[in-house]
Formats: sequence, C-alpha cells, structure tokens
Amino acid sequence: MRNRLTITKTTTALATSALLVLGLAACGGSGDDASTDSETTASEETTPAEDEASDTTESEEPTEEESGDAEASGDFCTAYETLIDAQSSLGSIDTSDPAGAVTEFETFTASLEAAEAPAEISADWDNVTGVFRQLTDTLKTAVDDPASADMSAITSAMTDETFQTSAQNVAVYGTQNC
Repeated sequence: MRNRLTITKTTTALATSALLVLGLAACGGSGDDASTDSETTASEETTPAEDEASDTTESEEPTEEESGDAEASGDFCTAYETLIDAQSSLGSIDTSDPAGAVTEFETFTASLEAAEAPAEISADWDNVTGVFRQLTDTLKTAVDDPASADMSAITSAMTDETFQTSAQNVAVYGTQNC
C-alpha cells in the first residue's frame, strides 16, 4: 500500500507539473509577432473601395469547411479549458485513494482525447493527450501492480522537449483562440 501511495503522489505531482507548464505557456506570448505584423500591413494597404468590394463578395453562410473548423475549435476550447482547470482539480486528488485517483485521471484524459483539435495544432494536441494517456495507464498499472509500473518512462515523457514544446504550442493557441 505504501508503494501505491508513493506512486500516486508522484504521478499526481508529474501531472500537476505538466499542467503548470501549460498554464505558464498560456500566460506568455509566442514571441513571434510576424503574422500579426503582416496582417496589419495587409489591412493598412487596402483602400476603402477594396474593403467595400470584399464586403459584398463575402458569403453570409459559412462553408462546410469553415463550420467544421468552428466546431472543432469549440470542441478544442472546451477541452483546453478542462486542461487548464485540471491544474487545481488534479492537484487536489486524494492520494490516499489510488483507485479514485485513477478514476479522476481517466475521466480527465478521456475528455482530452475526445476533443478534435484544429489542424494547425493537431499534432501538438495528439502529443499532449498521448502523454496524459500514458500517465493514466501508468497510474492504473501502479494501482494494480506497483512493481510493474514504469514511472521512469512517464517522467521521461513529461520532461521530454517534444512534450514541453507541444504543451507550450497548445497553451499559446488556446490562449489566443479560446
């Protein structure tokens, strides 16, 4: 029982650390304002006549592709908010109840996996959710058979530069678009 409690505390600490990375990345900017600069320049260069012409040619109804992106963004934004809110909820998991912790991690991870991220951050979202799936599965294994749980693999995955970069990209996108 002592080993399970230690593994649960360690896993909770790792998850909280990963969420902290997301939270910090969400507070910071990307540092690359080139796209904003080019958008500003392009809009400054249009004449009022061009603006009127473009307004009259725009369709009132979104295309199927646009509405799909809007749905994916809404779905993603809901999951992103869940991810940000998890900083407090996962941090307050009762570590004396390993089975309860597994249930909370499973619910959290399933909600992330159910979301469809927009195409521009899909790979990053898949990486982040994949690491949380690995974390949840490792926690399940630790509760069932503490000797076979590979905590070093999950520690490595959560401290990996690829995960850190993906988490930061997701946080920046979520902050800017949700």
